[in-house]
Amino acid sequence: MTTCITCQHWQPKETSPAMARMGFAQCMKKARGHTYSSGSPACDFHKPVDEAITQKRAIFIKSKDAA
Repeated sequence: MTTCITCQHWQPKETSPAMARMGFAQCMKKARGHTYSSGSPACDFHKPVDEAITQKRAIFIKSKDAA
């Protein structure tokens, strides 16, 4: 399953830390209050980013866990 962390529309600052740590976030393309759900098989707004950006995001999340 793809999560928000691989999408250009990922906004971790607008999301609860617990959801951001799992790679999910509020979507800048969806209505206010929408969070990508693990129960949702796909997102119509998903726009992939380069793997290098996804890796940097994962490092960012891990650094927040250590703080």
